[in-house]
Amino acid sequence: MLFNSINWLLIQATLFIVCDAISLWKPNYLDVTPQNIPDTPTTSNTQDDTPTMLGITGRELINHLKSNINGYTGSRIFTGKKDKVSVLYDNLAKYLELSNGEDVKRHTSCQPERSIVAKLTRDVTIIPNVHSHNDYWRNLPLLEAIASGVTSVEADVWLKDNNTGLAVGHDKIYLGDDSNDYLQDLYLHPLKQMLDEVNCNLEAGSPLSGVFYNNPDQTLYLYIDFKSSDSSATYQVLREYLAPMIDRGYLTFYDTSKKSVIYGPVTIILTGNYPLDIGSDSYKPRIYTFLDAPLEDIVNRKDDFIANQVSLIASASMIELLMTCRSFPESQPNVLRFHELDAQDFLCLKGHIENAHNLGLQTRIWGVPQWPIESRLFLWKKQWELGVDFLNVDDLQGITEF
Repeated sequence: MLFNSINWLLIQATLFIVCDAISLWKPNYLDVTPQNIPDTPTTSNTQDDTPTMLGITGRELINHLKSNINGYTGSRIFTGKKDKVSVLYDNLAKYLELSNGEDVKRHTSCQPERSIVAKLTRDVTIIPNVHSHNDYWRNLPLLEAIASGVTSVEADVWLKDNNTGLAVGHDKIYLGDDSNDYLQDLYLHPLKQMLDEVNCNLEAGSPLSGVFYNNPDQTLYLYIDFKSSDSSATYQVLREYLAPMIDRGYLTFYDTSKKSVIYGPVTIILTGNYPLDIGSDSYKPRIYTFLDAPLEDIVNRKDDFIANQVSLIASASMIELLMTCRSFPESQPNVLRFHELDAQDFLCLKGHIENAHNLGLQTRIWGVPQWPIESRLFLWKKQWELGVDFLNVDDLQGITEF
């Protein structure tokens, strides 16, 4: 009996030691509590409201944010709403101190050297001949393109909220009722804030600065792709959206009395299902939106787009251009394969580009094969040689290394 009791005590002691050891062997979960990232900067109840500067900009900033996403936590700057695009977007917005459209004075004094433009593009070399295709699909709409030095971006818009709002997205079925992806939220409000910050102490008559730190005179082309069937209603809402930027003088416009284009920090290009009669809008004698002309048929329709300077750029898909010169198999009428392109096809493209240039229009070709990568790089180079003004790009990292 005594022997059995001793054995039982030994077993209990052994189990206690083993269990205690097991309790020490626990998963070492990553501590995502921010250690080095400051909380959301404020402009009140602080003695020093100077904006935080990490000292890195452009792609380096974007890549740093992506690789350290677990360290960026804390309160959202966009209070009252869910993540606007993602945690990644919200945390970059937090560092940049985007105000979510509120017309507030962020700091006690005008500090362009610590503005969003400075934080995002101080060390960035612009790429003036690149268009960020379907930019709203990116993890960081607008912001990644600007940080990459890209000077043209695109947003597809749909009428929403009983035709009072414009939601951004490629397909209507993905626009949820609680979507925060509105044109104002992702594009117009951030752009206005950037421009307000760098133009806060200009002397009368001084030129306005744009969104690129080292190239303040470079305009940013913002394509608005009309997706809804009611193009007139879409345009009416867009005009209301653009009013604050027009009032500040931030938009490029055509002066109908002087018959000249006056470039501003942002140039609005309408594409897709847009109305053709924008020249008769209430903003005359100034027209603040320009039409994306049909590159494949610009010679026959030049009077619709050249008169009153309603177009600055002509665009078309590569297959639309090639179909004017040859036919495609009926079984695959809209399929374009890189290996099927020949010298005659490139001569066809060159003819369309020259036609547009002769009319004073810049050019963009979309729908260019993106795979395999070697073919894409060849076609980027070939378009450049043919004189295409804007390369239509999905891979921003790739084009910065091109």
